[in-house]
Amino acid sequence: FDDLLRGEVTFDGGLLSDFVIMKSDGIPTYNYAVVIDDALMKITDVMRGDDHISNTPKQIVIYEALGFDVPKFAHIPMIMGQDHTRLSKRHGATSVMEYKKMGYIPEAVVNYITHLGWSSGDEREIFTKEELIKEFSLDKISKHAAVFSMEKLNWFNSEYLKNMSIDSLTKMLLPFLKEANYIENEESLSPAKNEYIKEVVKLMQGRIKNFSQFIDYADYFFVDKIDIEPQAFDSVLNKEGVPGILQALKENLSALKYWDEESIENAVREVASSLQIKGGQIIHPTRVALSGKKIGPGLFELMVVLGQDKTVKRLKETIEKIEEVKKNIN
Repeated sequence: FDDLLRGEVTFDGGLLSDFVIMKSDGIPTYNYAVVIDDALMKITDVMRGDDHISNTPKQIVIYEALGFDVPKFAHIPMIMGQDHTRLSKRHGATSVMEYKKMGYIPEAVVNYITHLGWSSGDEREIFTKEELIKEFSLDKISKHAAVFSMEKLNWFNSEYLKNMSIDSLTKMLLPFLKEANYIENEESLSPAKNEYIKEVVKLMQGRIKNFSQFIDYADYFFVDKIDIEPQAFDSVLNKEGVPGILQALKENLSALKYWDEESIENAVREVASSLQIKGGQIIHPTRVALSGKKIGPGLFELMVVLGQDKTVKRLKETIEKIEEVKKNIN
């Protein structure tokens, strides 16, 4: 038979023995059922994985025996894991619905899957659905197996997230926030709470690769008590002089009349100047004290969104935690 992708494919007819089309329990076998199904639906072109090539001669025989028109076939290379074995759950989620649950945008998943074994012929990677439909053709499909990469899927998804409006991104995130128990109900959000979430989304938009990651990275915006990462506590907070630095900053921040980036930055500079230390010696422990993490969005932006009361409260709690740990050691 002529394969639309591979050209002429030949099999030795002598090796094609009688095969079962109906099981003893009355259920038809795959090769028989798929022919009847496609014929009744008037399928003219069949595109499927190349693991079905060996089934094609049997199916053609059935088409011809029953007087049906034989469709055209195109056998597409399989998608493999990064170890070049057949894609399975150990390589990542294999169900499309699993990717939805993990927080991937449908358009990003479609865009990435399209590129597995297909190329537009130029360097473009991001396409709209309409552009993909217009550009797609069988002659641009590779005859070699494609390798699925979660890293590349994450890149596609992050690109889509970066280009979404804050309103759309926030709306899509709400079910994930509810599932994490960070909000009670999507419909009953107060205007103030909704605006707060939007401000958090603005901060994290360029940093996340999927919605599940947002929940992990931005958890400290939605809880009263944060969990400080042990490694962050040991390497950043558990150092000589840190409680005094945080105490001085807490006092300066408590006295601010205006809570904006400029006022906060000036307060940090004043502490650095009075203690004769570098800004980094204030910024790093402050970030950990407020978020529990060593990395994140710009500290001053983070503090503005977190709010003055919560910022001061967390600095106070962190100072107490450091002193408590030191007492237990002694």
